[in-house]
Amino acid sequence: MVDFKTYEQQIDILRNRNLIIGDKQSAIDFLNLNNYYNVINAYKDIFIQQGYTPEKFIDGTTFDDFVQLYNFDKLIRLALSDFLIIIERVFKSIIAYEFSKAHGNSNIDYTNINNFDTISEPTESSKLVTYIDNQINHDYSVGNKMICHYIDTHGLVPLWVNVNLMTFGNMSKFYMCMKESDKRSVAKNLSNVLKKNIQFNDISNSIKILVLLRNKTAHDQRIYDFSSDKLIVSHNNKLLKQHRIPPRNDLFGALCCMNDFLLQDDFNNLQQLLSNFIKEIKNNVDQSIMNRILNKMGIPQSFLI
Repeated sequence: MVDFKTYEQQIDILRNRNLIIGDKQSAIDFLNLNNYYNVINAYKDIFIQQGYTPEKFIDGTTFDDFVQLYNFDKLIRLALSDFLIIIERVFKSIIAYEFSKAHGNSNIDYTNINNFDTISEPTESSKLVTYIDNQINHDYSVGNKMICHYIDTHGLVPLWVNVNLMTFGNMSKFYMCMKESDKRSVAKNLSNVLKKNIQFNDISNSIKILVLLRNKTAHDQRIYDFSSDKLIVSHNNKLLKQHRIPPRNDLFGALCCMNDFLLQDDFNNLQQLLSNFIKEIKNNVDQSIMNRILNKMGIPQSFLI
């Protein structure tokens, strides 16, 4: 059992672990507004000296360093969320268009397993069509206005309607289960719309990475040290090549994926925002801390504007 600690006790513990806290009341107010776990436990890794039990903070670390990193991470998370919503919208729109053009746009068509890849992805395709069919029936039974309107009025639910109720993760699986010819059509359409050369066999992995990133931003989780674990951005990625960086699974790797699915002006705006955020925190923390933050993010100096 973890014993309850008052804010005063929490502050005393932090000070005993070598954290500099100038204004005790301000620190208490910040913890009260944001939760001790969300501030200290979530962001302490780059401030901890190795080899100490209990934990000891690196000499010179201040509570304000935590505040700066916490606020910096929040700004990044909100900015990424806005642009990931754009990517999700475009991805859903083009998949709905290309699948409907090839197979028809009713729920009968996109719950027909024969319209998916039953050779390479038989199990996932079966799970997908079952999930979609069950979800439509559920939405109808609970009175979802959109679904009820189309079923009651037209007897079907077009895919371009249903994608609005499907998650980014659902759409990632949808793409994975599409026939290769349909995937190629999606890649061609994306390439034309975004004016980029997008390869169909790179999309699935990149979108999986962005789904992980989207889930973290949506659930208010720490983002600056994002890792996609075993999912690594393709070595064909244009942004990686531009900065002469090998394939990676950190936040910069995810940014490389985002670059593929955004109009260049949109990505340039995101790049400018991130550069501004980095410049701001750089003015407020020690250089050694800044180096650790950038190292966790994987952001090269050549990326900063």
